[in-house]
Amino acid sequence: MGHMWLRVRAVLDDWFAVAVVALLLVSLAGGWLTYVGHVDPGTTTERETVSAWETNGTFTHAAVVSEENPVYDVGTKLRGESLYIESIAPVVNGSFVFRYAASESGAIDIRIDQRFRKRKVVERGAETVTVWDATEPLGNRSVAGVAPDSQVQVPFTVNVTEERNESRRIDDRLDNPGGELRVAVVTAVTLSGRVNGHSVEQTVTYAMPVEFDGGTYSLNATAATERHERTRVVEVPREPGAVQRAGGPAVLGVGLLGLVGLLVSRKRNDLSLTETERARLAFESDRETFEEWIHTFTLPAAAEDRPRVEAATLGDLVDFAIDTDNSVLADPDGDRFVVLHDGHCYVYEPPRTEATPQKTDERAAGDGEGIVERLQSLGDRTDAADPEPTDEDRV
Repeated sequence: MGHMWLRVRAVLDDWFAVAVVALLLVSLAGGWLTYVGHVDPGTTTERETVSAWETNGTFTHAAVVSEENPVYDVGTKLRGESLYIESIAPVVNGSFVFRYAASESGAIDIRIDQRFRKRKVVERGAETVTVWDATEPLGNRSVAGVAPDSQVQVPFTVNVTEERNESRRIDDRLDNPGGELRVAVVTAVTLSGRVNGHSVEQTVTYAMPVEFDGGTYSLNATAATERHERTRVVEVPREPGAVQRAGGPAVLGVGLLGLVGLLVSRKRNDLSLTETERARLAFESDRETFEEWIHTFTLPAAAEDRPRVEAATLGDLVDFAIDTDNSVLADPDGDRFVVLHDGHCYVYEPPRTEATPQKTDERAAGDGEGIVERLQSLGDRTDAADPEPTDEDRV
C-alpha cells in the first residue's frame, strides 16, 4: 500500500495541472447539477387541454317474431340478440341515440338523417372498389339548441329480408357482377352551434352493419365515440431527477474536497518525492519488469569474500546478468540482489523508504553482523565441535 501511495504521489506531482483542471471540471459539473436540482430546475413545455367535448352515437335493435314456429310465440319481441332468424323475424325495429358531452357549456342544432345502404364491393389489395351502391331513406329528425348530456333519439324500421331480395334483383339486372354484398344502417349527424365557447360546424357519420349467414342475420351495434380537444402550450416547472437532487451535491463535494486536498498537499510539499523515493519507485518498476531474470536464493557465505561491485540500479544489474549469461540472485528478504561472475560479486541494494517494511529486531541484528562475521562465527563453532586430536587419540 505504501509503494502504491508513492506511485500516486508521483503521478499527482507530474500531472498536477491536469489533476487541478479535472477536479475543477468535476466541481463545476457538481455545482451545475446542484443548481438545477435545488435552486432553479428550469421549466419544460407541455400541452394543456383547454376545453374538451365528445360525441357518442349508439344503435339499438330488436325484432318481433311474426311467423309460426316451434320455439317462439308470434309477437315475441327479441331485443339485442346477437343473431336473428330471418324466416320468423325479418323486420328489425331499432333506434339511433346521439348525445354529446362538454367540459364547459354548449348549445347546438342537431339534424339526424338515416338511410339503409346496400352496395357490392371488390377488394383490390388495400383499396376497396364499389361495384354498385344503392340507398333508401329511413327517416330523419332535427332538434335545435341541444345542451350537453341531452340525447336525441331517432327510430327506424328495416325489413332485412326484403332488402336482401332487392340486392339480388339489382345483381340480376347487372348480370351478377362479382364482389361482396355489404349492408348497413347509416346515420349522418350534422352539428351546428357553439360548444365551450367555440363555433362547431361538422357532420359525423355512424354505421351499423348487417351480416347474413345461413338463414340468420346479425347487427353490429357497437357504440362510437369521438373526442374533440382544444389545447395550448404551457410552461411547467421541471421536476429534478434523483441524480440532480442527490448526485449534484455529492459530485460537488468530491470535486471541492479533492481540489482543496491537492492544493494543500502541493503547498506542504507532500507530493514531491525525494531522490530515495524516486529510486525506490524505479526499483519497484524494474523488479516487476525483470521478474523472469531474478531468482530467490539464500546467498552463499563465500560471496562476501569476493570483490564487491555496486550497481546503480536493478535494471543495470539485470542487463549485466543478461550480457554475461547469469541469473540475478535475490536474498529471501529482497534487500540484496547479486550476480556472481568472474570472481566478483556484483550487488544492488534497493533504497529504503518509510514505506519499506522493516525487519524484525532479530533479523536486523543478524544483518548488522554482516556475512563475513557470520562466516567467521560459523567457523569458530566448527572448530569447537571438532577439536584437534591428542596423541592418545592418534594411538
